[in-house]
Amino acid sequence: PSGVKNIGKDAFRECSSLKKVTFSSSIDEIKDNAFQGCSSLLEITIPSGVKNIGKDAFRECSSLKKVTFSSSIDEIKDNAFQGCSSLLEITIPSGVKNIGKDAFRECSSLTKITFPESIKNIGKTCFYGCKQLEISGKIIPKDAFHSCSTLNEIIISSNITIIEQDAFRECSSLTKITFPES
Repeated sequence: PSGVKNIGKDAFRECSSLKKVTFSSSIDEIKDNAFQGCSSLLEITIPSGVKNIGKDAFRECSSLKKVTFSSSIDEIKDNAFQGCSSLLEITIPSGVKNIGKDAFRECSSLTKITFPESIKNIGKTCFYGCKQLEISGKIIPKDAFHSCSTLNEIIISSNITIIEQDAFRECSSLTKITFPES
């Protein structure tokens, strides 16, 4: 219904047969654990009024392949998509300033990520468990891939101009970095 403003904490947690969610445009907040463990959920589109995605909001949604973010989001909180092992690629919308720790941890199928220039902070081990990533944007922020011990290959797009301090620190399995020609 159009009168619903937020999806509360644990509202649909562990609804393991849930495959599809269509949000109304009136939703402005998805709270902690709202869809955690919805292991059959395939795709979501975050409505345009949502400012942040709560802690563990979509954690362990293991069938989730696609997330379309609205441009109004400014924060993705800790563990928001942790364990979404079928997620293939994400584009963080411009306006997002903070991505919490472990937000995309154990998203083992994730192969492509695009960062906006607005990113100021990415929590440690945000992409822990990702093995091969193509990275686009202008900046790879501080600590973005810190301690991603399973990351073994990265492709840095030609539009990246800055790789900040500790961006790939302690990536102990990293065997190949490709900087393509522009």
